[in-house]
Amino acid sequence: VTTSAAGDSLLLQPNALLAPNTQYTFAVSSGVKDTTGASMVPFSMSFTTGTGATTADPTLQFQQVGLPSATGAQFTDVKVGPDHLLYASTEDGRIFRWSINADGTLATPQIITSLQAAEGGQQRLITGFDFDPRSSAASPTLWVSNGWFGTLNAPDWTGKITVMSGPDLQTVQDAVVNLPRSFRDHLTEQPSFGPDGVLYFGQASNSSYGAPDDIWGNRPEHMLNAAILRLDVTKITPGQPLNAMTTDAGGPYNPFAPGAPLTIYASGVRNAFDLVWTHDGVLYAPNNGSSPPGNAPGSPDGTVPAINGVTTYEEDYLYKIVPGGYYGHPNPTIGHYVLDGGNPASGGGSDLIPQYPLGTNPDPAYQGYVFDFGPHPSPNGIIEYQDHTFGGKLQDALLVTEYGQGNDII
Repeated sequence: VTTSAAGDSLLLQPNALLAPNTQYTFAVSSGVKDTTGASMVPFSMSFTTGTGATTADPTLQFQQVGLPSATGAQFTDVKVGPDHLLYASTEDGRIFRWSINADGTLATPQIITSLQAAEGGQQRLITGFDFDPRSSAASPTLWVSNGWFGTLNAPDWTGKITVMSGPDLQTVQDAVVNLPRSFRDHLTEQPSFGPDGVLYFGQASNSSYGAPDDIWGNRPEHMLNAAILRLDVTKITPGQPLNAMTTDAGGPYNPFAPGAPLTIYASGVRNAFDLVWTHDGVLYAPNNGSSPPGNAPGSPDGTVPAINGVTTYEEDYLYKIVPGGYYGHPNPTIGHYVLDGGNPASGGGSDLIPQYPLGTNPDPAYQGYVFDFGPHPSPNGIIEYQDHTFGGKLQDALLVTEYGQGNDII
């Protein structure tokens, strides 16, 4: 038993495969408390299993090996640099750097605290980083997404993209400041350079379902929230940061202005902690869906009704991101109101919202999903496997880490 990453859903995973064609009952008793200490409402559900599971390929096996020199920190991202060293960011703003031994284990780390020093000794929550494609082994350059340290009652507009460079990452320069920040643990997420040399990153939502709600501090969505953002790094100068506070909140920035360096590549992505560009130039984003309670906005013309108290538990989906696409999380500031797939008169999948009147069509730009992870496994990391181990059976496959359900890699 565990919880979703947000701590708002209870997840149960069997210790072994359940029997086929068998009815089971899952019950939550009156003595169970949530992560805040509040008692949960007693709950019971029954389900019947299917005919059986697909047999796994026994030749595809990884071994989990403990690394004693990589403990004592909450790591958020890991990447191998151009110097063939392993880098990892932490929740408190440090960068660890290890030499990789011949057997794959790690040597004693160098711990870099220059980001904290640049913040006057204060901690910053690093969500992730990527290496500038122009980096050299002698002087790597990291583009680092970071935010206010903490996951509750966070101040808005405290997200940043910061550049760390030099042999020991000793030069720290902000590139973008005043990015949105949710009341809780939705931040400016992990950046990834695309094949065009442009930096892409997820900017998470400020709400459960697109409209302000109590759980998320009644903070509205801003223009850049719930989106995949595109930063043309040739149009900005680290050390002379771009002020990204948008016009809807009284700021100067308009992502739709001609020549804007930071733009909305795709919208409606609630919380994609990580992104991956595949070898053929396709962008994928695993998304974390929401749990009730929460609210969905209505359109000004009344064609999309507001939902006060959404009861749908969203699934976690894998999205194939296309420019201008919409992926289901409403944002009234840029004209998107329909939650997920709406409730059309026919068709649809697990993304239907039955509280909408029948005949509520999806947003015209809605792209849907390419894979359904299920209810809240929290898919928080993704790579494309690029190795011929296992006879090439995993070559070009997407590997996704799941935090909340199984703590596994699929």
